[in-house]
Amino acid sequence: MLDQKTFDRFEANTLAHYDDTGNANDTVTRMLVQTDAGPVLYDFRRRPPLVQRSGRRMTVKRVFWQGDEVVMQGSQGWFRFVGGELTRLQSSSTTYH
Repeated sequence: MLDQKTFDRFEANTLAHYDDTGNANDTVTRMLVQTDAGPVLYDFRRRPPLVQRSGRRMTVKRVFWQGDEVVMQGSQGWFRFVGGELTRLQSSSTTYH
């Protein structure tokens, strides 16, 4: 629910989610949800919220928020999700916090 309205639904009993609370009052600004079809990114900074599906089935283990991108460790390695595009990461010197 967002503003007392349903904006998206999943038919699942349990969902794992990773929240980005990037401001002082701990409001969730973005959320990555693990679904049966793969990760889905919700960006609540936009109205209506932006919903982006990764299009790849994977189990997410860890998530790092960097600017507008999401870096996640999945069962098949590390991935970057930005602008609706999922890219497998190669070895780099970039440090994610």
